[in-house]
Amino acid sequence: MPATQLGNQRKGKIRLPLYYRCKSHDAYLSHVKVQITASRKDIYLVLVYGITKHPMMLATNKKICSKEAVLKVAKLYFSRWRIEEYFRCKKQVFHFEGFRVRKLRAINALNFYITLYMAFLAHLSMKPETNALKISMLLP
Repeated sequence: MPATQLGNQRKGKIRLPLYYRCKSHDAYLSHVKVQITASRKDIYLVLVYGITKHPMMLATNKKICSKEAVLKVAKLYFSRWRIEEYFRCKKQVFHFEGFRVRKLRAINALNFYITLYMAFLAHLSMKPETNALKISMLLP
């Protein structure tokens, strides 16, 4: 059975309030043990309803046998999602992957300076519009 069909047949029974894409949501979770066609190993599919039009599908190899385990898997995935968005921003906005360095030390230094720059921009954007430094940077 296709995963999309499986997702449409089930309903979320476990409620999880969360903040996703700048909005508060009440997500409803469900889980089912499945097997991928090419593999003989069982995996667990956590279905998340109420956030997007179609249910989100989170696959894990962690054994799920309780409500707490379902909540833990979903929280870990959403926490990880923020980290992925952070690195996506580094790659797309600052073209982090386009830099050509050969040493790990140079990569770590570059990563450190981009992180500092992102923190500086975030700090600057939180200040009021009367900040002289911000005005001088934004106006030509």
